Amino acid sequence: MRLPDLTGRRDIVKKLFISAIISAFMGLPAHSAEWPTRSVTLIVGYAPGGSTDIVARVLAASLSKKLGVAFVVENKSGANGDIAASELVNSTPDGYNLMVTTDSITASPAIRKTRYDPIKDFTPIAMLATGPFLLAANPSVKANSVSELISLARNDPEKYSYATSGVGNSQHFAGEKFNAMTGLTLVHVPYRGGGAAITDLLSNQVPLGFLGTGPLMQYVQTHKIKPLAVTSIKRSPLLPNVPTLDESGLSGYDMSTWIGLIGPAGLPDQMVEKLNKEITQALQEPDIKKQINNAGMEPTSYSAAEFTDRLKDSFLKFKELAESQRMTD
Repeated sequence: MRLPDLTGRRDIVKKLFISAIISAFMGLPAHSAEWPTRSVTLIVGYAPGGSTDIVARVLAASLSKKLGVAFVVENKSGANGDIAASELVNSTPDGYNLMVTTDSITASPAIRKTRYDPIKDFTPIAMLATGPFLLAANPSVKANSVSELISLARNDPEKYSYATSGVGNSQHFAGEKFNAMTGLTLVHVPYRGGGAAITDLLSNQVPLGFLGTGPLMQYVQTHKIKPLAVTSIKRSPLLPNVPTLDESGLSGYDMSTWIGLIGPAGLPDQMVEKLNKEITQALQEPDIKKQINNAGMEPTSYSAAEFTDRLKDSFLKFKELAESQRMTD
């Protein structure tokens, strides 16, 4: 009995097998390759020169060196970082568009509708830095402590207002937390950015400010601004002689801020782990520590899981405060 010629069939099966392998590889997401293979954009939702921008540029320089491709900072300022966040949400989760952000990304959604969900629409990658805001006063304010300020404001509440860099950001929440814990009703005066707020604080257009520590340091050192307290639970190593609000009679007050790296939702775990490892190592380097300190922040390493928890906690804290202070739009 003559056996059938199977050569043609084997060829067909072989071709189908090879085709399936090629299709499988073509169907794999970009992260299956050795990421990164081209430049990576780090979006920053604030103008150049501020603490977030400085930390982002320090990170970009370090990662460019470590990973062998350019990490490029792209500033997309406006709406407390909401514009930048919305762009990140709409990007492909391939690791080539990331964002250096602050806890304000969880503050804005606590008081108004945003085009993103702070919990569902992002992949937390790594904490970069933490630090306090500074409750600062123009030197003309006749108070040298928080208790003295509270007494003055209770006697003449309409005279005292506080500046921040915008509505619905974490500085705004720091001010409202102060109001909530003191029973005061200091008027919030929002500016389009910290620079304009500092200018008016220096000229006494506004007597008080809850503002970034880094940008205020030079004015504290030259006695052009009076530091009354920091908003973190512990004193800042950068201002060791300035008390905390907790020490100053507002027990439990803690409105420290953070800067971190996030990606769009769906960023692969391998990519997150790789970035977190490289960043954790970078934050131990003395030169990087110094540069972040100069921005008024302290380098802070978290695992991706710990950073995820911190982000969730920030949103819940802001949401509760927004409801109690009736800050919602």
